[in-house]
Amino acid sequence: MKKYFFINVLICSIFLSGCVSPYVLRKQQKTLVISPDEGVVLFTAEVTSGKYRPFQYNIQEINQYKFYGALKKYIIPCVPENMTGMFLVFGLKLPKGTYKLDFFSGQLGGFFGYQHSLAGGNIFDVTPMKITYAGRLVFGWSSAGFSQLNLVKDEYDADLELEKMTFPVLQGKEIVKDLSY
Repeated sequence: MKKYFFINVLICSIFLSGCVSPYVLRKQQKTLVISPDEGVVLFTAEVTSGKYRPFQYNIQEINQYKFYGALKKYIIPCVPENMTGMFLVFGLKLPKGTYKLDFFSGQLGGFFGYQHSLAGGNIFDVTPMKITYAGRLVFGWSSAGFSQLNLVKDEYDADLELEKMTFPVLQGKEIVKDLSY
């Protein structure tokens, strides 16, 4: 019990402190400089139930030529300003490569709800010097529990409008479609 309390306090302090990963695009960001060895990936998540609020998501590099300990792992906080209604809007600037969205960690219920992790498994590519749309992930509460994050919808036009509204720095930039799998 003490272990869970400590983890909750740690996550909440990080979440409430305003510390944001350098990989996350922000609403107030004025410029977007992409170096030759990195790219930007965009995706949205549709929460079909208002009961779940994610705190963070974990991404892991996938590369068969590296041993497990050398693979990069990212714990990225969900930025409240990037949540619009039932949509979470994500923009990440990462080193080129192939990545797997491991899981979302969040809270189910209201303020006194409980923590819940939602498994992912979606794989996406970060192409050097490109901005890529990876799709819309759908999850929410059902009678059997949460669905897995493996449902990817191609909502390119609607999501692009949402992404450009959330991240004004994307206005006028070319965004290619490469859905996660």
